[in-house]
Amino acid sequence: MLAYQKGTLISWNDDRGFGFIEPENKAQKVFIHISALKKGGRRPQEGDVIHYQLDMDRGDGDGIPCEDQLCGH
Repeated sequence: MLAYQKGTLISWNDDRGFGFIEPENKAQKVFIHISALKKGGRRPQEGDVIHYQLDMDRGDGDGIPCEDQLCGH
């Protein structure tokens, strides 16, 4: 099982359903798509804290978030 990481949503394009997370450790920004968020929750907003797992088998080898949880601000 993948460990959760924590970051802050620093940009979000609600019309297109994607944005970027700045990881807590200030590593490279992580792309996030609305489809990775758990269903039934509210729409993300800049400043939200997000707990996420990186699926290293998807994306360009850097991984992309899966099973994301929005915590709000």
